[in-house]
Amino acid sequence: MNSGNILTLATYSIWNGEEGMPNRYGHMLAELSKVDADILCLQEVKDSAMADEIGDRLGMDYSFNSRVGDEDGIAIFSTYPIVEEENWMVDAHAQYVQILCYEKTVGVVNVHLPWGSALERERSVVNLMKKLESKNYDYLFFMGDFNCGDNSDVIRMLLGECTLYGTEANPQFFDLAAGYARISGIPARDTLDFFNNPRYKKNSIEVSSRADRIFLQNTFPNELPAVLMCDIFGTEVYEEIGLAASDHYGVYAKVGF
Repeated sequence: MNSGNILTLATYSIWNGEEGMPNRYGHMLAELSKVDADILCLQEVKDSAMADEIGDRLGMDYSFNSRVGDEDGIAIFSTYPIVEEENWMVDAHAQYVQILCYEKTVGVVNVHLPWGSALERERSVVNLMKKLESKNYDYLFFMGDFNCGDNSDVIRMLLGECTLYGTEANPQFFDLAAGYARISGIPARDTLDFFNNPRYKKNSIEVSSRADRIFLQNTFPNELPAVLMCDIFGTEVYEEIGLAASDHYGVYAKVGF
């Protein structure tokens, strides 16, 4: 990518639940419009009809995938052409697309790992690493709802700090929020907020975490892009429903090449 090019990425788990609807849906769309992402990953998308409506409202191309028996799916939206897409939901709870952007190929993995099983989360990420071995791209962003925190082996494996079932992330990934925290001096903020998000009614037992993340795969020997901004969004509590737009906050990042 040429110097001075900026790409805005975002991920948001949009809560497939009836609480606060239909107003909450409108607030979710407003949050997405404010972020104005070039590449957007959503989790808990109710169905393909919802994905189509969101894509139309945001003016973005999209790819939607779900698993048979699941209540919802995941979708990747892009303002740039999607030239390849694969459904990895069956064994990896994820999807993959390739996007042409500034004459470069950008791979994007959107993941929604299961919250109820550490074993299934680990197996899914191992399967993902194996699937990526056959892919060719200039840059790879891996983002979504990981449903686990800093101490999980899933996150540690992606950062290159451990292996899972004899598999490693090679090359490893960088957490954009952590990178921006280092240069800005502002700590990365939790996205699953059990105390401040009214969905959880000031839960004092469960510990909040950065369940939602944006990773960039190491580009060595090529130069890494610069993280210009990384923060959360969707924290506003809307008075008429007494809720935020979702039970998770979203993450967005601006990356300069």
